[in-house]
Amino acid sequence: MQKVPIKKVPGYDGIDFIVLKTIFGTNPDILITFYNKYLSLQCFPNPLKIGVIVLFLKKGKNKSDIKSHHPVSLPPSLGKILEKLLLERLNHHLKRNNLQHPN
Repeated sequence: MQKVPIKKVPGYDGIDFIVLKTIFGTNPDILITFYNKYLSLQCFPNPLKIGVIVLFLKKGKNKSDIKSHHPVSLPPSLGKILEKLLLERLNHHLKRNNLQHPN
């Protein structure tokens, strides 16, 4: 949780990262239990995979032209953290077993 930037945009679930950091700071067992459960089940829950696409208008572009927009996916905040945990574990496994590509 220390690596999660507070200023990140919350997901479509509306859960702000400062709220998650506060929960982790006051009662870390809630989030640790939640994430450890899914890691032990080797499961990434479907609701945490769903993202909402938001279109942002590019500067100086015609808003009626679809090519003038930049799509951004907003997955749920809890899913973003689970994804980071999985990535950290995968990287640790690759390093420990000397499986990383040299570049």
